Amino acid sequence: MSSCRWEPQSLIPSLPEDVILDIIARVSRFEYPILSLVSKHFRSLVESPEIYARRSLLGCTEHCLYALVYDIDIGVNRWYILCRKANGNSRLVLIPSLPVMPHGGSFVAVGSRIYVVGGVTMKIGQLVQTQKWEKPGIIKADIELGYTYYYGCVMMADKLYMKDDDNSFVYAPEENKWEIDKMLNLMKWNNACVDDQVLYFFDCGENNLRRYDPKKRCWGVVNGLEELLAKTRLAWWSKTTSYGGRLALFFDPNGEEVKTREIWCAEILLERPHGGDIWGKVSGVILFCQGNFS
Repeated sequence: MSSCRWEPQSLIPSLPEDVILDIIARVSRFEYPILSLVSKHFRSLVESPEIYARRSLLGCTEHCLYALVYDIDIGVNRWYILCRKANGNSRLVLIPSLPVMPHGGSFVAVGSRIYVVGGVTMKIGQLVQTQKWEKPGIIKADIELGYTYYYGCVMMADKLYMKDDDNSFVYAPEENKWEIDKMLNLMKWNNACVDDQVLYFFDCGENNLRRYDPKKRCWGVVNGLEELLAKTRLAWWSKTTSYGGRLALFFDPNGEEVKTREIWCAEILLERPHGGDIWGKVSGVILFCQGNFS
């Protein structure tokens, strides 16, 4: 009886490199962490700028949700991607090719890049689509910045928005100019995100998803979230992020005094009928992770 042995090295590697790129470019971006484990060749392809340029040409771009999670066992921050299964469930998958992140940094996505602001090195660097570091640079503010870590930062219209305990600041990279935005100071926004040039953050104190339109220079709330707000009324912590016309709202519904910590993720579709008020529709709420704290 003869046996048949599968030899993976005799399959795809025998194809021209352009054909291999076309094949992998058509695979969902969510499968890339798994593909990178197949071989060193596959890992180099999914980390290369060529694969993302090819995906763009083929119209295979996807909106992905990345999460920076602190691993208490080894004491470092690692990047994960939220992958959807065929049955509709979601799970976090580690991206081993990305470097360990500094403590105390703020992170903001701009197109296919993730900018890292602050941290223990107090530098601004960028984690690019190739999943490697570009050379970081140091940007010195010409105004006094206070404690900014708790509040985070966002990008709107090619400008960087940051907040400390007292003020909201705007940095224009092309002009290398810092300014104070008094209208943003009306709210103590934190852990915010931007979608379609509108800033969003969840106000735990008032139990509302607030939004700020920089063109109209006005604050408002997202309508239609009554059912979700019933779940978040005890939330003491929240984080918003945006991807593809959706918001992901992370929150702990149990209250600050409860020892059991549960981080839930609500996916919210945003709509603006006829350019008027912004409405949200919750498409799903999942348990992200949980643990006990003494």
